[in-house]
Amino acid sequence: MDIKHTKKDQISFWEYIPDVNTLNEYLGRKDLIELSKCCKSYRKQLEPEVLKKLSFLTWRGKNLDRYFELKDSKNYKKSLKYMKTDLGSKLKFAKKFTLDCDIDYSFVKKFIKLLPNIKTLRFYENHNLTCVIERSIITILKSMKHLEHAEFNYYWAPIENCFHKKQIFPNSLKSLKVCNMLCFSYEGELKIYDTIDSKYTNLNSISITSNRMLQNLSSGIPSLLKSIGIKH
Repeated sequence: MDIKHTKKDQISFWEYIPDVNTLNEYLGRKDLIELSKCCKSYRKQLEPEVLKKLSFLTWRGKNLDRYFELKDSKNYKKSLKYMKTDLGSKLKFAKKFTLDCDIDYSFVKKFIKLLPNIKTLRFYENHNLTCVIERSIITILKSMKHLEHAEFNYYWAPIENCFHKKQIFPNSLKSLKVCNMLCFSYEGELKIYDTIDSKYTNLNSISITSNRMLQNLSSGIPSLLKSIGIKH
């Protein structure tokens, strides 16, 4: 039996689809992406949510040939060029970014220009933490004026503060999470986390990575409402 749907029937069908806010609450990012393919109107409404979180890891999984080319040439900055080409003005929706590649000053300069309004930065798996990479991470942190959340995962050693002793994280910082770090026997050395003190009045969650940081926060921060994680 051949059933034909009129244009009126199609319009009525879309009326039963939940509003975008409800969809964002109950559906994950992958489901939202699939849903956005169904209707141009939905796609436009869902783009801010879908593109809110960007990850170099996701890009790498979809562009392995390009990734290995960039890895061999150590030209990770070019990945940002590809991202700009693919997303264009839609990059303005990005609020959270995950970095898990080696970075240098040229990458950082391009990153800051493309994504100045990032609120959350996650750094992953850097087993060869050279001073160049460390300085690049510090430059990103110092330049992201709207940064609210910073997270560091799977670093073999704490990031030292080789080049700066002044404030590194912006005053807008609300949380600092340091997890799965494999070495903490660096009490005699200054780390970038040690620049966190009671002047960061917006902080509400933090991982304590050293005695020095604990001393810096000894006067207390009223906004620290969540439990403080102490790394051993």
